Amino acid sequence: MNKMNKTTAVAIVATLALAVVMIGAPPAAGGTITPYATDSDTAVLYHLDEATGTCNPTPSHPVVDSSGNGQNLLTIDSVSPFDGVNGPSGLGTSMTSDGPNSKRAYRLGNADLDGLFNTETFTIEAWIRNPSDAAYTSFFRIDRSPGVSNMIHFGLDTDVDQLRFAFLDGGNWSIFVSTVTLAFEEDTWHHVAVTYDNKGGGTANDSEVKFFFDSENDLGSSGTRPGTQLGDTITNVKDVFSFGGDGDIWVAELEGGNFLNGDIDEVRYSNVVRSDFNLAVPEPGTVVLLLSGLLVMALVAWRRKK
Repeated sequence: MNKMNKTTAVAIVATLALAVVMIGAPPAAGGTITPYATDSDTAVLYHLDEATGTCNPTPSHPVVDSSGNGQNLLTIDSVSPFDGVNGPSGLGTSMTSDGPNSKRAYRLGNADLDGLFNTETFTIEAWIRNPSDAAYTSFFRIDRSPGVSNMIHFGLDTDVDQLRFAFLDGGNWSIFVSTVTLAFEEDTWHHVAVTYDNKGGGTANDSEVKFFFDSENDLGSSGTRPGTQLGDTITNVKDVFSFGGDGDIWVAELEGGNFLNGDIDEVRYSNVVRSDFNLAVPEPGTVVLLLSGLLVMALVAWRRKK
């Protein structure tokens, strides 16, 4: 057998060394995110990828509920919340909430709250960017109509920069905030989520609430990972009511007030406690593919010398 060509040997060693360095390096920021797919636990799912200019409050221009459960939203007046603003990488466009300019999307009076929304175990989540600096703002809310004696709300308490989960039961408020102060980066998308678990309902008021928060800048391209939980689990939470009828769905506002006044994307209510939000997907980088090619070439050259 002939000895390996010196140049070939050097190429193999160098390629392997580079590959080891790349494998050991931290994942690159900005992994591609995929839109959520509907599963059996999805109550409503709004990708918010409607065409730029969508604003007609008629069935011909709905904001689509991609869960297949038929809870489409309507916009209002002639001001469109869809301006072609890009969402996080991989998620297409997004919706802009702007109360003073009537950039809104909601469903009034005929949302199937009792049939679709599990209030014993659930997850509410969204991607948001540049939230309002008002006292508090909303990402998602469902409430019983007429009136608002029963309501579930997920948003942000901007006075303390903490995520906020609240529900109104017969006029009585239960409000919970995350124990971690958030740092929203300007012009950066952030994934926010809250989970609620009533622990099977065997014991009254032993439910648990968890908050999750991630910046798109923290996502790596090395693979799917769960969301980052904020602080400790909030325990001994009051049990949430059952709605018992139809009602309203509000995205990025609280019934005409406390608007997000920012951008929002990929809003989902799930009838299960989720722990993995598919924040980034495996995606081989250009450098890794190049190294793989070089290694193959070096090995082929070596075999030819044998």
